[in-house]
Amino acid sequence: MRHLPVAVIIIAAIGAVSAEEPLYILEQPGIAFGWLTAELNPPVEGFLAEEAGAVASSPTSLGAEYHIHYREEDMSAADRSGDWLEQRLHMIISPDMQDALNLGDISWSEGSMKSPFRENASLGLVVSVNFNFITESGSVIAIGKAYAVFVNGYSVLLYGISPVGVTPTPGNVLDEIIAWAYLVS
Repeated sequence: MRHLPVAVIIIAAIGAVSAEEPLYILEQPGIAFGWLTAELNPPVEGFLAEEAGAVASSPTSLGAEYHIHYREEDMSAADRSGDWLEQRLHMIISPDMQDALNLGDISWSEGSMKSPFRENASLGLVVSVNFNFITESGSVIAIGKAYAVFVNGYSVLLYGISPVGVTPTPGNVLDEIIAWAYLVS
């Protein structure tokens, strides 16, 4: 029996891709999402304003959650870094979970790699970090991934968290979201 590639199975399991119309647009900061996990399609819109806003996933029975926060910020190129991402994660993670938060290595990659609009509307370089929540006894109780995107005078934080064993992982989901996202004018 032939096996389908894991990426094909993950995409089939967690959402659909639309090359013609984005599934969702964050007007500010001007990001279109060509693919979203079912939990984010459509997202629950929180406070949305020109200077800042947030959307989140609907609650899932498996305990996975996804969030997108944006903020208008005048940042130098030096400030657009993994340090910003780490600091922002510490700001949004519940204080009672701070001691359990264990961050991986910072990674840079190109956004919009699967988007048909990447040549003219790429997110550009994005920064990411995997993270875990680990108890004092060394047990991993949750896993997550976060991305930072810096576009159009905005900082954008995308992150997902789930219990261990949830498939697809937050990392798989966010990798696809970033790969299909692109800028709108």
